Amino acid sequence: MRILDFRFWILDCFLPRNPTTRNAETVKTTATFSIERTVRYRSITSSVAFGSCQNPKSKIQNYTLLAVFLLTLPHLAVAHPGWGLVIDRQGSVYFTDLERVWKIDAEGRVSVFVEDVHTHDLYLDDAGMLYGEHEWYEQSTQTFHTRYWKATPEGRVSDISEEEAARFFDRWDAEGNRYRLTNDREKAVVLKTTPQGETRRIAGGAFGYADGPGHAARFRLFGTSTWGPDGRIYVTNGGLLRAVSTDGTAATLAGPEQGFPHSVQDNGRPRYSALLGLAVAADGTVYFADIDQRKVFKITPDGALTTVLEPDALWIPVGIALDGNDVYVLEYRRDFASPTNRIGPSGPRVRKLSPDGSVTLVGVADR
Repeated sequence: MRILDFRFWILDCFLPRNPTTRNAETVKTTATFSIERTVRYRSITSSVAFGSCQNPKSKIQNYTLLAVFLLTLPHLAVAHPGWGLVIDRQGSVYFTDLERVWKIDAEGRVSVFVEDVHTHDLYLDDAGMLYGEHEWYEQSTQTFHTRYWKATPEGRVSDISEEEAARFFDRWDAEGNRYRLTNDREKAVVLKTTPQGETRRIAGGAFGYADGPGHAARFRLFGTSTWGPDGRIYVTNGGLLRAVSTDGTAATLAGPEQGFPHSVQDNGRPRYSALLGLAVAADGTVYFADIDQRKVFKITPDGALTTVLEPDALWIPVGIALDGNDVYVLEYRRDFASPTNRIGPSGPRVRKLSPDGSVTLVGVADR
């Protein structure tokens, strides 16, 4: 693979060609980088990879970390596709292709639902309101920007504040406590903020890998996360699947010790977070998509790990959503003509895996 081709391909994935700039506001970063209101990719070292995508105020800096990591490590032939896939109560499916959000209604009709949004993740509230983000890069200032939006079931789109977006991009418990999984250059921590506004670190510290309570727990760079029915936060973490209790206790569900060999590279070093789509069923069964191995894995509450879906060589599974006992999978098409053999120009598709093991096509984005 040629380094120059790979770098331009990654930029094409991250940076929309014609970004929407209305109501744009540069995201405030935290003290992580000691930079107020801007994130400049050249100022960040390349020693870190994938960051948390859950905290809106740090979300854009984490995508920046991933971009820099991939730009500086040309031997990694991996894309960063969008994994947003949700299903509403009427059976309509929504998913992202990094340029727009698509809808497949209950009758199977496919249409564009939200135009011109570089969205990675999607959320639905109980009223059927859809939430996402739009990210773009301003070359003149070498600055990444983000804004957040919501869309009504009828398709009316409006911008929202970071505070409103945080209700979905962060994790919240029933008592109103907020949990943020954040990274900086040297550490990965879980922060808890009470309804009274008190924030403290409940887990994590310097980068590493260790299960256990509170500050004894160590994490690699955080990926996607979701709540489980047992009240724990499930998170992809540097090629591992882990769970964090609200008291800060961390446990590994899928790693080398659990028979998941893909959590380390051939040289024994931890993998970057190639686990994207993540969903937990009501019985505690976890489904997750590995874009590097091109497989969807299932792990049961008793720890049994199995492969439930492996697309043919043309497709990569990236997103997971559950609807009853059915597993919906968002898949991006590979482009064998590209330097990276990853995302192709044709639109992604959604397929449904039924409990009996049968797989049916739900719809394909025609772009």
